[in-house]
Amino acid sequence: MVNNSITNRIRLFCSRLKSKKGFTLVEMLVALSIFSMALGITSQTFVAGIKLQRKFLASTESLNEISYLMEYMARSIRMAYKDIGNVCLTGPKMNYQVTHGGSGLKFMEKNSQCQEFYLDGETIYEDKGNGAQINALTSPKVNVIAFNIGPSDSWDQDDQDQPRVTLFLEVEAHDKTRIKIQTTVSQRNNDTKK
Repeated sequence: MVNNSITNRIRLFCSRLKSKKGFTLVEMLVALSIFSMALGITSQTFVAGIKLQRKFLASTESLNEISYLMEYMARSIRMAYKDIGNVCLTGPKMNYQVTHGGSGLKFMEKNSQCQEFYLDGETIYEDKGNGAQINALTSPKVNVIAFNIGPSDSWDQDDQDQPRVTLFLEVEAHDKTRIKIQTTVSQRNNDTKK
């Protein structure tokens, strides 16, 4: 009787297993295909997002560097003094002088020391003291395409205009993003014709 009861239970269990339907091979392939497509789309979106984020971070880093550079140069140019004794500049009583074929600006700072910003290759340099101390102001992460200075019509003592300098920079980051930035700086000290 015990033996018969166990046999009946095994038959009942097997009949329940046979009555339950499983998945066919076609259903499994369709489900696997849908899952693979969803996974592929998700991964492509994720990779595209990472690439976009890298490009954005590179652009932001370049913009931060150039913004700092422009602020540094503007502050120095704003604090320039007239070179009365031709210590730094070639002309008498000049405020600023364009150098390096239009890609540089030289002036006298408050300590009666010459200071110059100029483009050499794809890097902006600062020269303090006529070659005594030269520092690169841009990192190798950015390439300076253009550095223009102007206008020079208010830089001498023959007018009533306060000396002002317009700086224009165009840089390219390693991801080929180009940034253009321009600022105009007026000399801090009142320097009109007396």
